[in-house]
Amino acid sequence: MPASTPVFTNILCAVDGTRTSTEAVKMATMLAGPGGHLTLLAVTAVVGSGAFTSAAIAPTRAKRILSTAKQIPEKAGVPSTTVVDPGGPPVDVILERARNYDLLVMGAPAISWLGSMIIGGVATVALRQFTTPMLVVRRSSAGSLPGGQILVASDGEEGSDHLVELAGRLGQSHDARVTLVNALGAESKMNPRVIQAQALELKHALPTAASPTSNPARLGT
Repeated sequence: MPASTPVFTNILCAVDGTRTSTEAVKMATMLAGPGGHLTLLAVTAVVGSGAFTSAAIAPTRAKRILSTAKQIPEKAGVPSTTVVDPGGPPVDVILERARNYDLLVMGAPAISWLGSMIIGGVATVALRQFTTPMLVVRRSSAGSLPGGQILVASDGEEGSDHLVELAGRLGQSHDARVTLVNALGAESKMNPRVIQAQALELKHALPTAASPTSNPARLGT
């Protein structure tokens, strides 16, 4: 674990028991570090009562999933909390809870049931108004970020400064190389001066890491 202060100190990780969900917990654990806190969330979405009760994830299974997932941050010395939320729909519960966190992490679709629901279009409208950063983990990469590489794509438009700044903070925190990429096409409204300014900011933010580069790539006509 990096000794520096984590970029994300309060992380929510939604789990559903799938393989990519487990990989998401590993990545969230690495990003939080011992100085952060990780909340593991399982949404059961219980509806009905008595003989008509049904759930997306059985409450007993949700507890087993969380118990297994919690072993990952525990072994890494990362403080963690487990939460079972009976509410629903799962997408709404997760996005609403995530508003109080620095980062939302989950497994990628279509292997991950939760990831498929959110990234697959169910919550498209909600995501447009969602301001918490969201990380979708496709495969195991825990441990590769320190000393690794981060690729950040920027169009130079509104919001891109924050994205590039975040990539720089991650690179600084985990001693990772950051490469800034922008693509030029006939439809592009990219401002070269903005991209150059972002590349310069990255270079200043990462004095001891590999120098970030801007790679304009002209697309086909």
